[in-house]
Amino acid sequence: MLKDLSRADILPLINVGKDRDDFINLKLKELSGKFSSPYPEPREYWNTVFDGFKAFPERLDNFIQAKEISNRNAVQASKPYLIDLEPNSRCNFRCTMCQVSEWARGQRARDMTFEEFQSLKSLFNFVIEAKIHGMGEPLLHKEFFNMIEYLKSYSIWTRTSINGSLLLVNNNIEKLVKSSLGEIQISLDGATKKTYEKIRVRANFEKVTKGITELNSACESNNRKLTRMWVVLQKNNVHELAAFAEVAKELKFKKLTFSLSLNDWGQELWRDKNGTKGIALESTIDKINELYEDSIKQELDISLWRQANKYSINNGLQDLCPWIFDRTYISSDMRLTPCAIIGNPDVTDLGDASTILNSWNSEKYVSFRKLHLDGLIPSECASCYSNGSQVKVPGSKQIFVDISKSGQ
Repeated sequence: MLKDLSRADILPLINVGKDRDDFINLKLKELSGKFSSPYPEPREYWNTVFDGFKAFPERLDNFIQAKEISNRNAVQASKPYLIDLEPNSRCNFRCTMCQVSEWARGQRARDMTFEEFQSLKSLFNFVIEAKIHGMGEPLLHKEFFNMIEYLKSYSIWTRTSINGSLLLVNNNIEKLVKSSLGEIQISLDGATKKTYEKIRVRANFEKVTKGITELNSACESNNRKLTRMWVVLQKNNVHELAAFAEVAKELKFKKLTFSLSLNDWGQELWRDKNGTKGIALESTIDKINELYEDSIKQELDISLWRQANKYSINNGLQDLCPWIFDRTYISSDMRLTPCAIIGNPDVTDLGDASTILNSWNSEKYVSFRKLHLDGLIPSECASCYSNGSQVKVPGSKQIFVDISKSGQ
């Protein structure tokens, strides 16, 4: 929806006042009673975006340039205005559909230091939204909350995703509620203990749901609509579809999103593994729609996340993957990889994040974009495209760890 706005649309909204209030109220009305993709809390989101445009005029200039599809090139003149920041690539869970489960001790690389995080400040001038989460549990990082507040100082709307296991320690509930996060997605892939712990290996259903209930109660007391229950539907849990809505209400969630996207992480091994976990999409979407209709009066906002329709090389720039032109993923060891679908620079390494504004147009990044523009889709991107010749990117690799030999 942001991309629909022109400079002329945005300029009257930069200052707090009636124009901005009317705009936000219109967005609230448009979203009311609508079954759609998940959407941020409109008032907080739009206020942050417009405040950022006012504080950083170069951000608005960059956005206006970037959103024009005709400006997409191998050498990209605009900077990324959407980013994924991975504080740590380690997790205490071994979820069956996640590449972390194949990493020795559940860790790919070292944590990002706070100093490294701050060194990205030249990029932050251009960034509108940030997801501070990658292939790990962000609450494991000792500087997580300092990172959130640093992003706040740049008027960047920020969200994260957690597994819920660490809510009851380190005063994390109070810290989350008082933080400037715009949204917290909490993964809950089972409506029962048996299903949840089968998918989220090493998890404890009772501990996680207790922490979630306490967090949602604290959010309610502080008038913050902060959390979203996130369910990745798959063969092992789709039988609990209706039960998820009941669990969401029991745990005091106001928002529930069903995801129909199982990543392959750009790797053949996971293409095979997660390819067996898929479900019948259209009939499932119909059932989710029915749940939505039943939940409207119960103040549970049900939404659907489904990876965009397959990208294509046949219809020009508008149907190519937009991530490589608009967004980047910064890994915990300060490397660049195209997106969260890959989420691993050991699969595709596009450069050094410590020199991000130069690396955005490094030889690696430019070559990677050119392959897409030429219809020679990199093999790690194959599952996101409906057609196109596939090529192996020079220097890319696929690393899998045999966890049976790592003492797990």
